[in-house]
Parts: sequence; C-alpha cells; structure tokens
Amino acid sequence: MGFIRKLTLSPSDVGPEDVRTVTDEGVGEEALIDAVVTCFHFNLIDRVADSLGFDLRTEDEYEVAAGFLLKYGYAFPAPLRLLARDPKW
Repeated sequence: MGFIRKLTLSPSDVGPEDVRTVTDEGVGEEALIDAVVTCFHFNLIDRVADSLGFDLRTEDEYEVAAGFLLKYGYAFPAPLRLLARDPKW
C-alpha cells in the first residue's frame, strides 16, 4: 500500500528501488502490474470527478449504494449485458 500511496501522491518520485522493495516482499510482477493499473483507474476517475465538480453522496446515499452492490455486485443491468455480448463492442 505504501507503493500505491507514493504512486498516487508523488508519482515522479517512484523509481526502480520502490518496485524492488515491493517485489522483495513477495509481490509478483503480475500482481504489481494489476495494482498499478487499478491505481491508475481510480486516480483518473477521481481527478475527472474533481475537475467536473461532481457532488459527493451523503452517508445515507452511500449506504443505499452499498446495499445495491452487496445484492447485485458489479454486474451490468440487463440491457447493457445484452449489448456487452456483441463482439463489435
């Protein structure tokens, strides 16, 4: 998590020694790549949302959304699932 924090807050300071520290702790290359890609996506979405002035949900709205995710997971709604099956997408 320290690597991801540094990658988020000061990416220009991340170097080979940081990668070595993580891999020396037993994190595989593929797992590290997955973590970096996930970090990138979350940071991109966060920065776009901040720049567009998206409103944050209230605590009650977060609880409703969490209940929905617990019940349905991250599955697309039915109409989008049908579209996602089209290989041209």
